[in-house]
Amino acid sequence: VLFDVDGTLSPSRKIASQEMLDLLKQLKKKTVIGYVGGSDLAKQVEQLGADAASSFFDFGFSENGATAYRKGSLIAK
Repeated sequence: VLFDVDGTLSPSRKIASQEMLDLLKQLKKKTVIGYVGGSDLAKQVEQLGADAASSFFDFGFSENGATAYRKGSLIAK
């Protein structure tokens, strides 16, 4: 399941709430999760937290999907 960062996981350009992160932890027990957004990884880490962006999410897609990460490691650009 992929989620947009701005406007879905967090208010645009703001930090995701603990409530949202807790909800995602519950979902992760049932399926693979990822985030996608237009910002670069640094901004997404700022919004989602270092642990969330690097190890919590199974996949991350920055720069409108032009850069892909799995568990925080670059897999394609």
